[in-house]
Amino acid sequence: MIYLIGGSGAPNYGDELILSHWIEKIHSQDPTKGFCIETNIPQNTKKIHQIPPYATVCREILKIAKINAVNKNFWEAMEYGQSFFENSLWKNYVGKPFFRDISNLEVLHLHGGGYISMHQARSGFLLGFCSAIKKHHSIRLVATGLGLEPLSMPPSHLAETSANVFASFDLFECRDEPGYKKLQKITGGFNGLMFGLDDCYLAEAKRHRSAETAKGKSSFHISLSKGRLDEFDETFYQRLNTAAEQFDRVIFWECYPWEDKDVITVLRTKIARLEVFPVAELLNKGAPVSPGDFMYATRFHPHYVAARLGATGYFNSKSDYYDVKHESIVQRGSPFRSIDINAEIEINSDGKSDIVNQEQTFRKMKADLADKIYGLK
Repeated sequence: MIYLIGGSGAPNYGDELILSHWIEKIHSQDPTKGFCIETNIPQNTKKIHQIPPYATVCREILKIAKINAVNKNFWEAMEYGQSFFENSLWKNYVGKPFFRDISNLEVLHLHGGGYISMHQARSGFLLGFCSAIKKHHSIRLVATGLGLEPLSMPPSHLAETSANVFASFDLFECRDEPGYKKLQKITGGFNGLMFGLDDCYLAEAKRHRSAETAKGKSSFHISLSKGRLDEFDETFYQRLNTAAEQFDRVIFWECYPWEDKDVITVLRTKIARLEVFPVAELLNKGAPVSPGDFMYATRFHPHYVAARLGATGYFNSKSDYYDVKHESIVQRGSPFRSIDINAEIEINSDGKSDIVNQEQTFRKMKADLADKIYGLK
């Protein structure tokens, strides 16, 4: 059995995008293969994804991690998870479906994106717990497309345990260079560690493009998060609206439905001709992005997808977490530029887009990695 774990289920556009690609990959390889999809909110996953007949959706390991990471920091939670079978924690869960099926586990796969970081102690427990499973059962343990920053060095008394947890992975792929270099320091380097790509590269860029682009209209795309609303004043919205007026369509990418409703409410009073593309539509039908389109983004995966489809634009980031995420795309050739919220929005669609030129190279890298994990190479 294959067991997938990720940050999906909220839903969140980027996490759902990644999960959908792994589901397609595993199902296309063997349509009768049984596998489990672990998500934060299973009922949401079932609503938004096309679940194959031999796949199940659950929330077991993530629930264990949440409960057992209380009052611990990231590294303490990791140590606690790593000793799961030694400290008799497992006895509280005997009879649960995961522990009944653990003997049939072949691959335990933590897929991308950025849900494992210092911000979440439970993600430290998750890493330690998966390492403990690897130690006590004959499985392959892999992680792909993870963005770990921000990540500090572990305290000295937990340094060895932390290094051992990461090194227990047969393969551990970091999508950003700072996270990769940090793990090199923590572990001293190990054979399975690699600097790679976001898991959205499992699918071709055109898989993310909506058929609506055939209408031949230019679009101004917007992706703003609720946490930034207090920073945006009337002058900001005036600049955004002035820029949007240069395009045929103005499109907002819904990523977090329960948060974005507040953003949409505000934008409808500020931006003329605003169209909203729901997360389910972006995921299953694609985004209406054509080469020459423009985007103003605070979020990560809208930037990633739009850049791969030939758009240019700006990204606005205010935290180390998002700085690393956006810069990881720029390193891959995105023509998007960083912008301060007080700066003028200058439309320039002539930016060199190396990310488009390198599409096939990056796609092959991720495809080869997936084939390696699931025994096709």
